[in-house]
Amino acid sequence: AETMHSWEDGMYPSGAVFPAGYHFGDNNVFGKRSVFGAGDTFGKDNVFGEASTFGAGAKFGSDNDFGEDEKFGPGSELKDRETIGEDSTLGQGSVVGSFNQFGSGVHFSKRDTIGRHNMFGAKDEFGRNDQLGAFNEFGAGSLFGSRVMFGKEQQFGAENTWNGPTYLRGNDLFGFRNYGIPAGDLPESDKERWEEQ
Repeated sequence: AETMHSWEDGMYPSGAVFPAGYHFGDNNVFGKRSVFGAGDTFGKDNVFGEASTFGAGAKFGSDNDFGEDEKFGPGSELKDRETIGEDSTLGQGSVVGSFNQFGSGVHFSKRDTIGRHNMFGAKDEFGRNDQLGAFNEFGAGSLFGSRVMFGKEQQFGAENTWNGPTYLRGNDLFGFRNYGIPAGDLPESDKERWEEQ
């Protein structure tokens, strides 16, 4: 892939439009409302302004900071220790690593795969058939589609809602007034905690 050269020491202006297939290295700063093509790749420690759009199959290294209202195309790949701003959207079939932080109102599409030890904000939405690793923390008011598969020891905030079959591994913590998990879907280690809320 061709390497995109910066305008000035890794600083790109707001509203810039980039073609598909470029490779951006590390430590760049992109202005808000940037538009990136399909298959663009990015290194680590980049900063992206709000309301940017990333084409299908975009790939990112670790430790990047994303503003709010970002749009990631289908099949995007984010690594570890990323910070994703509120009201952002991840396209269908995206893959996300571990130890990431998500703002509130982030929308995950169906069939996304998400790693371990992530922190999710309030009112995030997860699609159906998503898979989440162990030890994640979810803010209050989150929505989960049907057939979401969770790793062990999740921490759920208050007033979360599940839609349809749910696959939990056990030893989870629940805030108050959570709804929608059928009793038969709860592992034995979760039943008492679910009833106590």
